[in-house]
Amino acid sequence: MRVRIELAPENLGKMKTYHILLGNCEGLLNDFIEALFREVCEGKAVVKCARAARAGDLVRQACEREFDLVVEVPHNLLPGFCAPTPIGFIATAIESIQTIKSRRPGPVIVIVAPEERSKYEPLLLEAGADCVLELPFDGDQLASAVGRLLPPRARLEYLESKRWFFAGVLMRGLRRLAQS
Repeated sequence: MRVRIELAPENLGKMKTYHILLGNCEGLLNDFIEALFREVCEGKAVVKCARAARAGDLVRQACEREFDLVVEVPHNLLPGFCAPTPIGFIATAIESIQTIKSRRPGPVIVIVAPEERSKYEPLLLEAGADCVLELPFDGDQLASAVGRLLPPRARLEYLESKRWFFAGVLMRGLRRLAQS
């Protein structure tokens, strides 16, 4: 699925377009992540997102097409034909990152749960991930990561977030509710 943002005629030609691949099987979370990217880039760039629900589809799309950024949520990717194991999703994420990076130089952001970050961040970074974030994250974290990772030829001059994103607030609320 591709998302298209319509621009006012006076802004056409002035805006850059960023192609982002989301590796995640949860539609609602994909919608939140897309909304975060749109808000970060609002008025500065057009964001077009493609989605992959399976690890194999993520790798295939990332290797076949040009993306400015790949975002992977390893625990939310559907596995291939092998039986899942406790570290299975991280092993699959590491393999997918290595394959993508061997064929395309574009940046990869991995999003994990807070309890997974301390355990798996070194492995993901060693595999080639450019950044590891945890959900929920605020707009400044995303803006900082996107600002650092966009291709230099097309980098936004300044990305600023003035508030917490709705998705982050909602994810924190859902986490609190689940802990109750």
